[in-house]
Formats: sequence, structure tokens, C-alpha cells
Amino acid sequence: MKSVSASVFPLAIVLVLTVAAMKPVNGFNCLEAKLSLLSCLPFLSNNTDKPPTACCDAVVDVKASAPTKPELRTACECLMKAATDS
Repeated sequence: MKSVSASVFPLAIVLVLTVAAMKPVNGFNCLEAKLSLLSCLPFLSNNTDKPPTACCDAVVDVKASAPTKPELRTACECLMKAATDS
């Protein structure tokens, strides 16, 4: 029994590392993007002349969360829908 568990343990570690490597580090999340961009609303609705720092930081973070073309498309669709829903 000891030899079976000794050979299964390294296999389990390899499996966990493989799954972790497949998971995107910066995957785009629509809800997180919309929530982070709420700080831009005063600027977008012409209530302020200059976007707040939090807004600029949020834009940078949203851009970084969508590094691939498919993620950029998803981000664009998400934000366009959010803009038309409000």
C-alpha cells in the first residue's frame, strides 16, 4: 500500500500544478471591471473636469486583465453592455 500512495502523491502534485498553470492569471472578470470603473462615473457624466486617480487606476487594471484578443473582445462587449444598460 505504501508504494501505491508514494506513486500517487507525485502524480497528484503534477495534476494540481497543471491545473494551476492552465488557469489565467489575469483573466477578465466583467463584474469586477464594472465595479472598479464606478469611480469614473462622475467624470463620464460631466460632473468633474478631470478623472480621479482611482478611475485611471481602474482603467489600467481592466486593460491588464484582458491581455488576449478574446479577453479584449469580452471586455469590450461587457463594458458596451454596461454603458447601454445604465
